[in-house]
Amino acid sequence: MEAYKSVLEFHILLLEEGDERRNTKKERIAQINTYLDAVIGMRDSYQAIVNAFLSQPSYLYSIQLRPRVQDPMSNVVNPEFTLN
Repeated sequence: MEAYKSVLEFHILLLEEGDERRNTKKERIAQINTYLDAVIGMRDSYQAIVNAFLSQPSYLYSIQLRPRVQDPMSNVVNPEFTLN
């Protein structure tokens, strides 16, 4: 998103004032800024939300197949069973 935003900013510099495409690109940048703010806000609380959800009793993660390196975002708190 940051790269896309940079490209749009560059395009705006090339377009003349009053060009409708310039206004469209400015609107798109405003949308990107809103999206980036939301992503940054979620990044800080995502791990806590996932851990709280996974600690509740459910069959969601009763069994978790793991690759060689475990995904840090899916740490199972209460598995039904574990097999090495």
